[in-house]
Amino acid sequence: MDATYFQKFCLVCYQDDFDGYTQLIRFTDKEYYFEMKEDLENFIKLGIQIESVTTDGHKSILKAIKKAIPDAKVQRCLVHIHRMRLIWLTRYPKHIAGQELRSIVLMLLEIKTENDKAFCIQEFNHWFERQCVWHDSIETRGFRV
Repeated sequence: MDATYFQKFCLVCYQDDFDGYTQLIRFTDKEYYFEMKEDLENFIKLGIQIESVTTDGHKSILKAIKKAIPDAKVQRCLVHIHRMRLIWLTRYPKHIAGQELRSIVLMLLEIKTENDKAFCIQEFNHWFERQCVWHDSIETRGFRV
């Protein structure tokens, strides 16, 4: 489930992950909660079973999913997560912690196996622990972070 904005309209696309088939497209001017809720409810009326939804995390989409199909699993799209992390971290972080975290974030799209996943999580946890130690040492010296 994703929306793409063009100059004069917004295209909301619902796609089946299993076979890649586009179930529905909606032309609109914005990602409206009531329209997406209606679309999801119509899928259910048509007998389409929705087990999970992958989305960019837009608030109206999340609200529509919660209302129309509360039992469905919701997952943020990895590409959207990756893009936001790189925006937050900038291309050239000044601090070592930012540089290290950016290199870990760049690993996300390379995850192909359970081992890759475990390694990425382990690297993040090690990075996080180093930041906690640094944070605690700064606070014990009387600085507030």
